[in-house]
Amino acid sequence: MKKYFAYFQIILILSSCASGYTTINPANIYYQSSSDHGSVSFAYKYEVLNERGNKKYAKKEVKKGIKLVAIKVENHSNEDLVFGKDYVVYSGDRPVNLLESSFIHSQLKQGVPIYLLYLLLTPMQFTSNEESTHIGLVIGPGITLGNMIGAGTANANFKKELENNLLNNREIKSGETVYGLIGIVDNGYNQLTLKNINQ
Repeated sequence: MKKYFAYFQIILILSSCASGYTTINPANIYYQSSSDHGSVSFAYKYEVLNERGNKKYAKKEVKKGIKLVAIKVENHSNEDLVFGKDYVVYSGDRPVNLLESSFIHSQLKQGVPIYLLYLLLTPMQFTSNEESTHIGLVIGPGITLGNMIGAGTANANFKKELENNLLNNREIKSGETVYGLIGIVDNGYNQLTLKNINQ
């Protein structure tokens, strides 16, 4: 029985570790889906969290029905525009609400307190030649602290990228090309378009 419990503990350790966060860098993405609206060009890409290896965040996307989308907008007009006000994103035939960075972060971030469960490893002992060593006193708190720090740091990096790249209400100057991120509530991968609400 102890043998199986030890195997369970090893599997738990290997499968439940916190993961880091790799930045998306919207300007460095290859955009396949695009559309041209005369004075404004719009390109986008789904699955950017998964593509960058941010598996824990990508899983939360599916679970919460939220999509983080990288976009590229080129303003060829003679006027400045405000993204999300002058031009609105449509998913299929409906306009979408652009989510705030704080909401996206709260929904997709890694859990941190969950790693306190590793403290359950604290009573673990290693027995050899009738001598027991309380290795759990090091392993339990060590793994707990390491994972909590790792998850917290990854979440902070994720939040920073959202705050620096979310294009909600961003002014785009005439002749300017901007890259960024938008968060939308969508369970599918509908075609996205950009429409001028003033026309």
